[in-house]
Amino acid sequence: MKNVKIAGLLAVVLLVSLVFVGCFGCFGCLEGLLTDMQGGNPDLIGDWDWNGALYYEFEAGGFGMRRGEDIRWSTYDGVLHICWTPDACGNTCIAPERWDYILDGDELTLTRSGSTTTYTRR
Repeated sequence: MKNVKIAGLLAVVLLVSLVFVGCFGCFGCLEGLLTDMQGGNPDLIGDWDWNGALYYEFEAGGFGMRRGEDIRWSTYDGVLHICWTPDACGNTCIAPERWDYILDGDELTLTRSGSTTTYTRR
């Protein structure tokens, strides 16, 4: 019985440690892994279509949707950061997607890993 209690306690400690490390950073993590998701370039705010269908909805304050799923977003120095797990750690995203972006009027071009897609403002 004592071993079961110790194993349970260790499991709780491990779970709490993972949540703490995931949400607040970790020792030895790569710099820039955590991104503050507070929004960014206000010119991105709005609805963006791809192939005639709504794809992105960027709202003020870093909230939004991508294909109907909640996201958090932020921009910095020509890079759009998108977090698929917006409620996991508040405003912090552990491993955001990073897209180079170019905004030209009502066209938003995103590039990542050699793939480029252009979206049109709705």
